[in-house]
Amino acid sequence: MLKNIFYFSTPFITCLVTFFLLARLGQQESFPAPSIIGCTIADGIITLSQHNLQPHILEQREDAACIPGTIIEQNPRPGQQIKEKQSIFLVVSKAIIPPKAPNITGLSIENAKKISLAEHIIIKTMTIEHIQPEGIAIAQFPYAGESIPVEGLIVYVSRGQHNAHLVTPDLTGLTHEQARSILEEKNIPYHLVSTKTKGAGLVKKQRPLAGTIIPQAAPPTIQLEIG
Repeated sequence: MLKNIFYFSTPFITCLVTFFLLARLGQQESFPAPSIIGCTIADGIITLSQHNLQPHILEQREDAACIPGTIIEQNPRPGQQIKEKQSIFLVVSKAIIPPKAPNITGLSIENAKKISLAEHIIIKTMTIEHIQPEGIAIAQFPYAGESIPVEGLIVYVSRGQHNAHLVTPDLTGLTHEQARSILEEKNIPYHLVSTKTKGAGLVKKQRPLAGTIIPQAAPPTIQLEIG
């Protein structure tokens, strides 16, 4: 008998509980969603917790205009009516990872531009006289595998041999022996500005700077500071 009463009363009890829960939710007062756009994720979470709201990070998006970890979007939007314990969905900025420079040296400028287009890289070209055939990339800065700055990748292109020029190599961070080997291979004279022990230490500074165009027939003496 009791079993039958329980069986027939269960739907009624369920409906009654649901009714009271919905009524309880309906009694919660709504309020405008706080604006946390532009805040750090830590400050934003503190603000939401003070309003008894639930933060959820939907996405991290690259944004050059914001410091990494900045809230750039929220949903519901600021000022939209919400209630306690409601979820707030966030989009947070992250650092832009600069692309790595492909190896352009030795390619024709046409092929170099195809690579830059495929990899969404900005290329700036400079033409200089060189022993390589016209239209061939003879050097690049930054070097292959290094991070490309916002300004883009500089590619030095040969316009043929008349009064040929060279591009000063980047020697900073190399040992004296490594720098000497590179300069001797290119027939560029050099002079050690300062060193405590001959042949020891790394190149700290150089003049002319890396990327400077110099005449191949009579290149200037590269000044190296070893430390």
